[in-house]
Amino acid sequence: MRSLFLLALALAVAPLPLRGAEKAGEGNLPMVLDEQGFEKDYIERQVLRYETLVADYQREIQSLLKRKVEEKKRLIEMKYQPSINKEFESETASREDAIVLFEGFIKKYWGNAEFVPSAMYRLAELYYERSMIENEGRMDEYDKQISLYEKGQLAQEPVMPIVDLEPSVALYREIITNYSGFRYLGGAYYMLGF
Repeated sequence: MRSLFLLALALAVAPLPLRGAEKAGEGNLPMVLDEQGFEKDYIERQVLRYETLVADYQREIQSLLKRKVEEKKRLIEMKYQPSINKEFESETASREDAIVLFEGFIKKYWGNAEFVPSAMYRLAELYYERSMIENEGRMDEYDKQISLYEKGQLAQEPVMPIVDLEPSVALYREIITNYSGFRYLGGAYYMLGF
């Protein structure tokens, strides 16, 4: 590749005949080289210099693009974060309301093999969602503490939080044990094993 580039560069540097001289029949002008100014391996050094400049330029462009993308991302997050927070709070409140309603339904209609297992199955899913979201918050705090520990600012290593899935597990076991005819029994087994 480099030899092709050198050949192309040599052809480009070679003197071209003047149009007027060709027409007049004077022929090609002799090539004059300043041997003092033309050092050994000059072209190779110039190619290396050019490659270095191109690499520097590419790094600068990538850095600039990365900064611009990060800036755009930050601006978008700033614009939409209040809406996201509001929706998250609304979702959390709706989940808690649904949990209360399903718990009340199950207590009121306990033993009804037609409707209670479905309510239990959905309640178990809501418990699972709540447990996972609560664990995300604990993991964020754990990450901060582990960072402080690694910097030597905490004496004792923090303990990684464990997801509490016991409410979901208890409901899935209840469905499997007492409602063997439930149409989503396979899903209950799957979620219990998950």
